[in-house]
Amino acid sequence: MIQPTVQGVSSSPHGFTLREVEGKGLGAFAIQEFYRGDLILADRPLFIADDPDDHGRMYLSNVMSAVQKLSPDERNELLSLKHTHSGNQPVNNPIPSICRTNAFSISDTANAICVVASRFNHSCSPNARYSWHAAGGRLRIHALREIAVGEEVCVSYISGRHVYGSRRKDRQDRLKIRHGFICSCVVCSLPFSEQKASDARRVEVARIWESVPYYMPHQTADRLKAIVRAVNLLKEEGYAADADDFTNDAAAICACHADWESAQYWATKTYEIRVAEFGEDSQRAAEVRSLHLDPKSSPYAARQRKQKFRIRL
Repeated sequence: MIQPTVQGVSSSPHGFTLREVEGKGLGAFAIQEFYRGDLILADRPLFIADDPDDHGRMYLSNVMSAVQKLSPDERNELLSLKHTHSGNQPVNNPIPSICRTNAFSISDTANAICVVASRFNHSCSPNARYSWHAAGGRLRIHALREIAVGEEVCVSYISGRHVYGSRRKDRQDRLKIRHGFICSCVVCSLPFSEQKASDARRVEVARIWESVPYYMPHQTADRLKAIVRAVNLLKEEGYAADADDFTNDAAAICACHADWESAQYWATKTYEIRVAEFGEDSQRAAEVRSLHLDPKSSPYAARQRKQKFRIRL
């Protein structure tokens, strides 16, 4: 199904400006201070197209059908986007490449093309993140930390553990294949010794994530300590997103042992993270709100021997 829409910007329209960045095309730069949780952009897509075959023929057919319904101005906006063939030999039809390069995944089977959001460049240590707000039909960008006036606002084109849990080489390969560029962000440009330390932190975070489900009930204290270690590694790395991947597990396991005080602590952490990174009205925040309000509402509540844990961040 194709859902053509009209592109537009609805929040903080003057909070950033777009300007050229050498080797990257346009980039977004703050012209006001932003703080963690601030909404920087809410961008309505030019169109949304189903993607049942991972950018295969059916997706391209859906894209071309949607493009035909755009107005001339909207089509010109689409054609202005940088893509993997930009700067190379001209191609007869750049639209497939533009859409492959700039598509935002908004569900398991749909991608959105958002012109303004596409101007935000990538960083492997982003200061903002994008998310899809289905109820409002907008791609939103929230600040992950304080952003100073004049600072470039960057998001991650790679999701979750593929960015915070991967080595520089793995991230570079993924970005080259999908987006056609070699990343030169602050993390990827570190001197060799610092890059090695960064890779080690991220690999350890990934290892902890993979190990967390395999702790036995009598190892819950060790499991919580591993979660604390992972969150602290993210902080040490300067990576300001996705800690809820770990705190949400901590809340569930504490509820499982009927440690309501600890479950409340971890559930509140999770809820606060999701409100800041996705918005209070987001589905991601709604998913953990009930546990935040009442830890006993967890489907895992009191399933294991009652224990108290005083492990905190």
